[in-house]
Amino acid sequence: MGEIYFRSLADFMEFKVIAARERTTVAEYDVVMVLPGKSFFAPMATSSGTATRPKRLTVTLLYTRKNGEWSLSNLTYKDIQEVR
Repeated sequence: MGEIYFRSLADFMEFKVIAARERTTVAEYDVVMVLPGKSFFAPMATSSGTATRPKRLTVTLLYTRKNGEWSLSNLTYKDIQEVR
């Protein structure tokens, strides 16, 4: 999968931090997000139509701090489920 950009919380049907681990230069957040199927999964559309249904993703976001600035370093998928 390539790069994905989100402009605001309005891009998500749900966005919830379920765990946070923060240190001086590293922060990890386990997040559950529900994304509209058409906007996010359009490139993966299939004839079955399942790509148009919302998806619930569980991910870990890894942020690192360098020179006082936080930036997203990695996103790891843990689970993807179709929302019915």
